[in-house]
Amino acid sequence: GMRMYYESIGSGLPIMMIHGRGPDHRSLKGCMEPCFRGDDRTFRRIYFDLPGLGRTQGNAWVSSGAKMLELIMDFIERIIPKKKFLVVGNSYGGYLARGVIRNKQDFVQGVLLLCPSSGKKKTQRPPRCTREKDPSLERQLSDEERSYFEPVVVRQTHRVWMRFKEEILPGLKIADRPFIKNHWGKDQAAYNFEVELDHPFENPALILMGKQDSV
Repeated sequence: GMRMYYESIGSGLPIMMIHGRGPDHRSLKGCMEPCFRGDDRTFRRIYFDLPGLGRTQGNAWVSSGAKMLELIMDFIERIIPKKKFLVVGNSYGGYLARGVIRNKQDFVQGVLLLCPSSGKKKTQRPPRCTREKDPSLERQLSDEERSYFEPVVVRQTHRVWMRFKEEILPGLKIADRPFIKNHWGKDQAAYNFEVELDHPFENPALILMGKQDSV
């Protein structure tokens, strides 16, 4: 009974793109599309919005990470039934991606995890820091823009701001925060499914981490 918003670009081997909590599909589309350099025949990139984020409305049925994963599995079956595919997961989407692999290990041909959430208790995180800051940029931003940008961005330059403004900020502004908080925002609900595999994942896997990732 839910309608999922998604965008499909190109043809070929499908790639399921799973974003994190807060922004919407544009956060992955902005960083992934340049990798394909206009090649629309090798890979079919499928970007979709998780419930309560972007253009997919929240639904009380999605009351936990396990329900979220169940929804994603149904979505995959509807969009690419019985097909082999790749999966990309960013932040909380990385945790969801691992759940997808556990459920469809015979179909997943490779995985890319970008700063993935582990689902484990956060005991060791680097302190929040700023490695680069353009003083002129700070004067150009509104208080609201700074409240979104400065707490999470390590290199606060004009180039990074322009990408943040186009790819991250729009999703943050339209997020249904009450739904996220009340239904799948708490760690005990969000991380309530198993991600460990019964046997090793032997297909290609790339994991990119942020050295100063304090989140």
